[in-house]
Amino acid sequence: MFPMLLGPNTCMVQNIIWFVVLREKARGINAIAVILAKNNFKSNLLSFLRQKYQATPRLLGIMKILQHTNPKSEIQNTLKILKVFNQKELPADEVSIKQNLELYHAM
Repeated sequence: MFPMLLGPNTCMVQNIIWFVVLREKARGINAIAVILAKNNFKSNLLSFLRQKYQATPRLLGIMKILQHTNPKSEIQNTLKILKVFNQKELPADEVSIKQNLELYHAM
């Protein structure tokens, strides 16, 4: 699906995020929050993928919850980049995401 971004031994966090975002399943959306909270990622590449695959609203909803629960610099930087595009956020289930973050020790 992302041949130009995946090398033979590469599995970047950003790629995992987009595989899950494009599937649009609720369970996966909660997984995105945990993956972002527990791993380092590149804000610029994440925003590039956002633009390429047009999934800003969903990612923005997740990031806004993470901004309060896990204020990492990558999350802050990604939010700044996403806000530039002035798109509405698709609200994420805050209670469910917080439960998963606690379950996986990501808070």
